[in-house]
Amino acid sequence: MNTNLVFKMSIQNYNSQRIKNYFCKPTFVTKMKYIKILLINILFLSSCTIWGQNPENTPPEKNNSSKNQGFQRKFSNSKNRQERAPKGSYKIINRERDTTFIDTSLSMKKAYKFNYLRKDDFKLLNFENIGGPYTLLSKTDSKQSITPEMGFETSHFNYTAKEKISYYNVATPFTELYFKTTRNQGQQLDAFFTVNTSENLNWSVAFNGVRSLGGYLNSLTSTKRFRSTLNYTSKNKKYKLLGHYTFQNLLHQVNGGLTTAARDAFLSGDTEFQDRSTLEVNFLNSDNTLHGKRYFIEQEYHLSKQLHTGVSLSHELTYESKKYYFSQDQTYEFFGIAQNQDGFTDKTIYKNFENRLALNFKTKKIGDFGVKANYHYINYGYDNILIGTNSDTLNSGILVGNRINDTYSSISGYYQNNYKNINTKIHFDKNIDGIWKDAYALKTTLNYKIDSDNTLDFNIELSNKPVALNKQLHQSNYLYYYWQNNFDHLKTIYTSIGYYGQKWGNLKANYQNIKNYTYFNRVVLQQETLTTNPIEVSTPVQYDGNIDVFKLEYFKDFKWNKFGLCSTLLLQEVIQNKPTNSDTQSIYNIPQIITRNSFYFRDKIFKDALLVQTGITTKWFSGFYVDGYDPVIAGNYVQNTTRIGGNRLPIPLTDLFMNLQVKQTRIFFSLENFQHVFNQNTLEVAPGYPTRDFIVRFGLVWNFFL
Repeated sequence: MNTNLVFKMSIQNYNSQRIKNYFCKPTFVTKMKYIKILLINILFLSSCTIWGQNPENTPPEKNNSSKNQGFQRKFSNSKNRQERAPKGSYKIINRERDTTFIDTSLSMKKAYKFNYLRKDDFKLLNFENIGGPYTLLSKTDSKQSITPEMGFETSHFNYTAKEKISYYNVATPFTELYFKTTRNQGQQLDAFFTVNTSENLNWSVAFNGVRSLGGYLNSLTSTKRFRSTLNYTSKNKKYKLLGHYTFQNLLHQVNGGLTTAARDAFLSGDTEFQDRSTLEVNFLNSDNTLHGKRYFIEQEYHLSKQLHTGVSLSHELTYESKKYYFSQDQTYEFFGIAQNQDGFTDKTIYKNFENRLALNFKTKKIGDFGVKANYHYINYGYDNILIGTNSDTLNSGILVGNRINDTYSSISGYYQNNYKNINTKIHFDKNIDGIWKDAYALKTTLNYKIDSDNTLDFNIELSNKPVALNKQLHQSNYLYYYWQNNFDHLKTIYTSIGYYGQKWGNLKANYQNIKNYTYFNRVVLQQETLTTNPIEVSTPVQYDGNIDVFKLEYFKDFKWNKFGLCSTLLLQEVIQNKPTNSDTQSIYNIPQIITRNSFYFRDKIFKDALLVQTGITTKWFSGFYVDGYDPVIAGNYVQNTTRIGGNRLPIPLTDLFMNLQVKQTRIFFSLENFQHVFNQNTLEVAPGYPTRDFIVRFGLVWNFFL
């Protein structure tokens, strides 16, 4: 697009501050660097495709071996063109090597996943701008890994962990293009391409880019994620390899929320401020950024002659580097004392190296089992050592180190068996030395397939794992935002039982017990020497009582002829056993009820060439004290003054939608937050942070099977 034209459009619609936000990041050179990387990979894979379609490098009409059918296509004569390979020829393989298939159908489940995260966001409440943080309507700590997490949770919502990377095996080259409009200037794009260069080798490459200006000052978001995978199996099937590389950069401009006066104007529904850029925010020229890259490889070699039984040796190697930045051009006085009053950047680094060697056994009678020896290296921290000031601060006179690093070993094992429709999985991890030597995790899953339409499963997890590293150690230009803690491990017991059926729907009940729950508390300090207004600071606190969480969730897509009702209901109850201090506030805040219902009409028209799915979706949740958002630590803090939902949400969040499908193309139109057409938006997603206004969205998912 012509630069002058973009500049004129910005002048007409936004003030000078918003124009600065839009053009400041990233530079043109940076954009071209990512485009160059993507084009190089596509060109390389395209050349591999040309060679791989004819493994013997012979003309298509001379290569009629049945061995290569499904991996070659004949384009010279339309009469000789093969039909597209069956659905089962396009495989998606996860980390556990479980296989699913590429699905191009249109359903309500697919519509729920058509968003920035590319997953169902039923238990989330998004901030005003696409690509920004989320408020959790339901929380869980049932994560299997005992490797210490970096922290800065709100910056990790769209960060792809290694467990979420998929691998592929396809009969012919496959492409998926995802596009969706954003909030004001910008767009979302996710381009994916995979090809089998031979029957045994698959490559995939993808790039996800998001840029959205937002409706408020200094709220721009920018996402850049590049990922490439490799899946290889030798001809004799004895050697298998999975590998991937990811580069991710997630930027979010932050403004500290609305000022007190602007917030009052917003909550009052004053129509004078329908242009949200006229509402004043707490600060400008600030952002937090999460940058990460990862190299991963997993290989296995079968030592026995029989592939389905015997012994195999496997090896897994992971190196991941992350950097979190919080930058400001000028300090904000309500965060307290600062070392540098002008521009600064807080930089936190995290490096994780894992090397695993495993011995695996496959048997027909007792199942599969194995044991792993693991080597880990964790390095987290900063470049400086800080000493608390002599003034009235939270951490007066305390020496704060700059590193949490350790080299340690662990062991892990697994067992898996499938006997008479009962699938059993057991997995455990245990550290044996180092500063986190007491950490362990045990997960047991029992799945019973009653018949082709009905399944029961039972799950239990026990874990004792380290608290997130940014709660243990943190440094900042703001002296109130530094601490060093020696918290006890987080202990959890998680159990669940679920029924999944085509006729009666899905019903899942779970219970979780949490001990040593660690959270950010909001501390208000009166500092007359600095300002007449109080200073508000987030600081980590560990709760030594027990927290019990009960949940019951039901999902069913009811259908009557051409009409349908897709309903989801989640009931939650939290019991907080208070410790010696009986005045302790509620710290684990979630709504008791969350419900979402989509009433829709579905039919095929134009001689079944076009599938139409149109209707209305409503979402409502009961009132609760929502967690606040702190941009310095990219995290949520507990507060008990502002409630959202319930009476504050008399009209449910309402979306009107029309979804279309033409062959492998799915097109989505939606009128999001349609309820604000009739009443002024006065809802918050966190204290000082409004929810999204009414917006018209458009997008598509386009699949190509070559």
